[in-house]
Amino acid sequence: MINRSHSSGAFTLMELLVVVAIVGLLISILIPGLTYARKMADSARCVNNLRQLAIGGLSYGADNNGLFPGYYWYMPSQVKRGGLADQLGLYIVKGKMDTVMTCPTAQRTWPVNSNDYPYNRTYAINGIARSCGSDESVFYDIPIRFSQISNPERMMFFIDSPNKYMVSGKGWYHDHCIPTQKWASARTTAITFMQDEAAYIHSKRMNMAFLDGHIESLTKQEVTPRLNDDQFWKGSD
Repeated sequence: MINRSHSSGAFTLMELLVVVAIVGLLISILIPGLTYARKMADSARCVNNLRQLAIGGLSYGADNNGLFPGYYWYMPSQVKRGGLADQLGLYIVKGKMDTVMTCPTAQRTWPVNSNDYPYNRTYAINGIARSCGSDESVFYDIPIRFSQISNPERMMFFIDSPNKYMVSGKGWYHDHCIPTQKWASARTTAITFMQDEAAYIHSKRMNMAFLDGHIESLTKQEVTPRLNDDQFWKGSD
């Protein structure tokens, strides 16, 4: 009589359960790391976007008698003052949401989805650092030219827009300037927005460019002391 042993080569139920458990464990370890890496990559892209906006703003001043970018800084226009978008080449990418004007982190939560320029950005300019003409010096007693700023490294220029809301039929609208006007009450409202935890979208940090072109990523605790400092808003006391 010949004895033959047969092996099917199949996994037992216990072996399959062990494999599934190991795979599940590896996934639980990897996913948080991948999520963190994506957040860091998005924040880095945001920092690069803000740097380009700051460079565009400085270039605008160099081409326009030292004036700050105009009220409509985000769109090219023949009838509305501004046109920083020309310095950024945005006339080429109109209608594309993933541009220098949109933060990838903001896009995940409050995506802009309209082809209109007003709805095609997630960043805000310092409302003081935008000019609509020389009359503003008389009306608001504020600087309107880069040459009037004594401490550009302390004056905020562009930031992740801290205020956004849904507009029916359009999608998310991110305020294009902060404060939205140049008087004291608007600045008070701006401070309220910037003290909201929801504004700190990069792992509880907010990215911002300053008037000298450098970028900082700041926590709420680091930003709060600056909010009542004229240097932060106007670059001078």
